[in-house]
Amino acid sequence: MGDLFDALRRRAGENGERVVELCTAELPEYDATARTAADRDRMVEFAVHIRRRTLDCVAVDEPLTPDDLALVTAMGADRGRRGLSRAVHDQVLALHATATLREIHEACSPHDLDDAMHMLAWLAAHSPAAQRAYTAGLLSGQQDLISAAERVRRYADLLVAGDPVAGDHARSIDLPVPERYLVVVVRVHPQPDHDLGDPAADEVLDALWRHHRAPATWPTAAELVAFLPAGRDELAPALARSVAEITGRECAAGSATGPAGAIDEAVALARRVSRVVRPRTAPDHVPTLGDVAVEVGVAELPDVDRWLRGIAAHLAGGPELVVTLDSYYRNDMSRARTAASLNVHPRTLDYRLRRVHELVGIDPHSTAGIRVLGTAVSRFLADAPGGYRRDS
Repeated sequence: MGDLFDALRRRAGENGERVVELCTAELPEYDATARTAADRDRMVEFAVHIRRRTLDCVAVDEPLTPDDLALVTAMGADRGRRGLSRAVHDQVLALHATATLREIHEACSPHDLDDAMHMLAWLAAHSPAAQRAYTAGLLSGQQDLISAAERVRRYADLLVAGDPVAGDHARSIDLPVPERYLVVVVRVHPQPDHDLGDPAADEVLDALWRHHRAPATWPTAAELVAFLPAGRDELAPALARSVAEITGRECAAGSATGPAGAIDEAVALARRVSRVVRPRTAPDHVPTLGDVAVEVGVAELPDVDRWLRGIAAHLAGGPELVVTLDSYYRNDMSRARTAASLNVHPRTLDYRLRRVHELVGIDPHSTAGIRVLGTAVSRFLADAPGGYRRDS
């Protein structure tokens, strides 16, 4: 290796000092973790050391050693014990990455292009391991500062974000991790205009953990994501009912299954399913994509969705026609069961179904009626005002 590496070695002390000054100046919370001059000196010492070790490893094209990563983890744990938040931690990592690139640029001459490209390739391949080690240390160091419930919620946050340190965090809090998760996304309706406070969102999370052993979190005020072991689908309805009962709101839930180490796709799919499901006060079933594939597909085709909503809007002006069709199709088009569930005479049911045909020109008994009207009603009820819905 040539002049670039010599220049970076000579500047390691200066660059380490500069990056610590940058982080403490830009991030007051990070600065607050350096309570004494000795604390700051340790920050600088670490920044200088990791730069020199990086150059050693790049020169022989080897990753950081386990001892190197253990040191990085220890520094992250020290920041965690001193109260550094995850958000500021992420900013610290970003500033360090930017500073490293700037240092390479400043030290690079026109003759150092090959060495610079080699170093950048090494950083792309191996710096994520150091970042994960620092993050795992931070989360471990924070354990004494947060409750057991918050530790579990943090694990759920990491899963939702697709953060690769989720597994490390689970191990640090002795949380068993199944090979695959059943992801349950629960939407509360109507959407709160602020974070749930009555009862508190934390009460919901605590109940789900105590009663269902389900790590969970609120990515937004209106959406909860919970994780159950795959294969325990029978637990999902009880979980959704717990959310509805504690929040006092109707809930729509959807589910999907995926590997614990790459669960973000399952989270996204469960979210899409939940958005086309009818909210209920006491959900008795949590659909998967197989249950609502048509509705999910329609929701992602705006022109078709608008057309179906137009049909439903015509029906909404009739004598409980939407509710009637919903019950009719959910009772497999049985006149007797539908009339009983609606508490009406079968002739009243016949009148309503004829009225549907008159209003939209589609026979509810036909194949087209089942496909079009069934989907239109499902899409309408998924978003209709709470007062319109009727559980039957």
